[in-house]
Amino acid sequence: RWACLGPLPLAAAGRPDPLRVCGRRVRRVVAGEGVGDHEATPLRQLPHGCALLYVGAEGSSLERRLLLRHGNAHPVFRLDHISGDLTKLSSDALLMKRYRYVELARAAGTIGLLMCATGSTYGKSVADRLEALLRRGGGPR
Repeated sequence: RWACLGPLPLAAAGRPDPLRVCGRRVRRVVAGEGVGDHEATPLRQLPHGCALLYVGAEGSSLERRLLLRHGNAHPVFRLDHISGDLTKLSSDALLMKRYRYVELARAAGTIGLLMCATGSTYGKSVADRLEALLRRGGGPR
């Protein structure tokens, strides 16, 4: 029924998926109310003025993921669970490192991908999908 109007009205009428941080749904609980899952409101985006607190060791992949995904819009802090030190983190160094690798790949004449799928259940289908994406993106025919 909506197909005759095209994708734009369908996208405008759609609701965005609930916000997930590191695979977990983010919810808001108002003070004084219960904290059960059925009473928490799912969020679509992080509220303005909020901060993220990472509790754990320095340099983990979770810390990097939080910095790259949310570090430009919200402050991210790390609380060392052993020493109790609180540190404000910056995503600038990680973004510059990623930019450097993107520029190196862009300037390269040839890029190789190595995929090992011996222990994967879906290895063949992932390899086929990767090959189709590469061909569609202008890879060798």
